[in-house]
Order: sequence, then structure tokens, then C-alpha cells
Amino acid sequence: MARAPVVGGRISFEVVSNLGAAVPTIRANVSMAPSVTASQPAAAVSGSGSGHSAGHRMGNPGAQGRGRSTGLAPVTLTLRAPTGWVLRSVMMGGQAWPTGRFDPVRETIELPALLPEGVALQATYAKSDVT
Repeated sequence: MARAPVVGGRISFEVVSNLGAAVPTIRANVSMAPSVTASQPAAAVSGSGSGHSAGHRMGNPGAQGRGRSTGLAPVTLTLRAPTGWVLRSVMMGGQAWPTGRFDPVRETIELPALLPEGVALQATYAKSDVT
């Protein structure tokens, strides 16, 4: 998805599923070009690779101490993997993302406030004992 209009700007994202690989992953690149009035809350986006769904919701633009001082809110990315897959870890820009910044049960990952250069992440999955 490229330059989809949302409140506060335009969002672009690409999500690629590699759940069939030796190390099952879903990769995502997400960026946001703020509008002239970037202090407005931004909006929602969905997408994923290989028929899996992913969603993205913007948080509260007034949140303190999150993201960079752009006036944009942090982003919550939802990666919906098929039944039987569980989110185990996240790498953001090549660095391990803290476990408190993603929720395997809700299938969400908190991203920093998005800028035009965006963020790249890789979510690693494992087969669940429950199907």
C-alpha cells in the first residue's frame, strides 16, 4: 500500500509473510508522511503478506515521551497470523524490540511515531500447541 490517506497524513506499508521458512517470520516496512497539520491524530491501516491480515492503529497524539517530537502518535501494528502461529519476538531496525512493546496475545507491536523514512521490522513466530 502506498501513500494511503489517513487523518494526519499519508501512510505506506509493505508486509511480507515467510511463515513457511525455517525461521518463520513476517516482515513489515511502515512509513508516514505527515500532512501540513501533523499535530492531528493519524489513522488506521491494514495489510499483510500471503493472505494474512495486519492492521495498524494510531495511538494518542498527546502521549508523552514516545516516538520523536513530530507531533505524531506512536503506531500500533497488528499482525494477524493464521491460527496455530504465535508471535515470539520482534526485531526493529536490526535491534531486539523490548517484550513490553509487543503483545503476542493481541498480535500487536508498538512502533515509534512514524516519519517519512519509516521503520522496518521482523516478527518471529512459532507453531502453537493449541490450534
